[in-house]
Amino acid sequence: MAMAVISLFILFFISFSISRGEISGEVGVNYGQLGSNLPPARTSVRLIQSLKAKRVKIYDANAEILEALRNTGIEVSIMLPNELVVNASTNQTFSDQWVGSNVVPFYPQTLIRYLLVGNELISST
Repeated sequence: MAMAVISLFILFFISFSISRGEISGEVGVNYGQLGSNLPPARTSVRLIQSLKAKRVKIYDANAEILEALRNTGIEVSIMLPNELVVNASTNQTFSDQWVGSNVVPFYPQTLIRYLLVGNELISST
């Protein structure tokens, strides 16, 4: 029994050591847009910068926010809204046009690093 526990511990330690290169200590912010009294995008981005956050996730491809993030050095993750997931997954032309309209005009000045598909998609079906 003790040998099994030690073996599991060693396996865990090795796994953690190998994956350590993927762990980042950068602070990130989820940029929500639900509310009635939200500040302008540029004001929000200045706040994010004052927090020294290096990453931000936005829940849709909001052009005003993407423009405000231009040349800031903040890495951006853009989420494809749930209502577009079916079209994007079944229609390559739709996906190409969405990227062409919502990513290409801002990249590379806005550091778009990830496109995320849906938000809590499984729990909302």
